[in-house]
Amino acid sequence: MAEAFPDTTIVAKGPYYFPEKSGAEVVAGELKKLGVNPERIVNQDDAHTTFAELKNVVKIIHEKGWSSGVVVSNEYHIPRVKEMYVRLREFAGDDADVIAALNYIEKNGIKVDFLGAEPILKIRSPKYERFLKKVENSDGFKRRIVVEQKGVEDIRAGRYKLR
Repeated sequence: MAEAFPDTTIVAKGPYYFPEKSGAEVVAGELKKLGVNPERIVNQDDAHTTFAELKNVVKIIHEKGWSSGVVVSNEYHIPRVKEMYVRLREFAGDDADVIAALNYIEKNGIKVDFLGAEPILKIRSPKYERFLKKVENSDGFKRRIVVEQKGVEDIRAGRYKLR
């Protein structure tokens, strides 16, 4: 993606299980190894839930004055992320920074898209396609899909509990 969109800033976010570095630092390091200019990378270290990450995304779009945004996540996660984004104003409550960011995004007609990471990996190397097929056939992955679908249903029904 960095090659396809050379003028794009990348918000680095990663998993939370690296004791010596944040996930964002690990992702940023990998991006730098791939030749991405460090000036194009913004680390997002302070969000540990999907809701917190979305709040940070809209605030960064607002603060940086961007004209668009793309959230990249696992494909199975995208439907729930989209539902949360659609209801972000409702979920944000009285968070003035998030409300201001959403107002900016709406006022300026800024489009926020959602993209699955897996197709990007498959383009990068056929080895990822084989690996992802194996993961998708696992019982753990199938359970994750059920949980994600329930999350979407709960958001739509107003039962979703934010963490």
